[in-house]
Amino acid sequence: SQSTSKSIISWNIPLPPEYISYYDKLSTIISEEDYEIGNDPTNAYVYQPRRLVATMKYGGSAQDVEVTDIRKKLYEQVVRDGFKPVLSDSGGSGGGNGGRPQFFFLQNDAKACFTADGGLGVAVYEWRPKAAKSNEVGIELEI
Repeated sequence: SQSTSKSIISWNIPLPPEYISYYDKLSTIISEEDYEIGNDPTNAYVYQPRRLVATMKYGGSAQDVEVTDIRKKLYEQVVRDGFKPVLSDSGGSGGGNGGRPQFFFLQNDAKACFTADGGLGVAVYEWRPKAAKSNEVGIELEI
């Protein structure tokens, strides 16, 4: 029997303002299989307010033990430079007082590969030696 349940995937892809201003609607490609079972994929632009962030280059991976030290160095430098990090509230959604700084990890070596009908096929991670990786550790700052 065919499944009629729908998969919901949220994929955030930053786009420059020039692209958004020229296109009111994104085109959506639907496979024959999805069409037959009534899956109707949608996509939309969602405006994200401007953020101020500081980043530090790091050639490793997000799980590396060294990331803790990089975050500490980044936090200390940001405070020394007179910036105030955004702190999480008790719910962890950001903007509260007395919480933890909002760090993030940018992994810049992933490539998205698409199928012939326009669907996401696979995300490929290019292997690079640690010295050549272009990843970053970042922290969100108050504007």
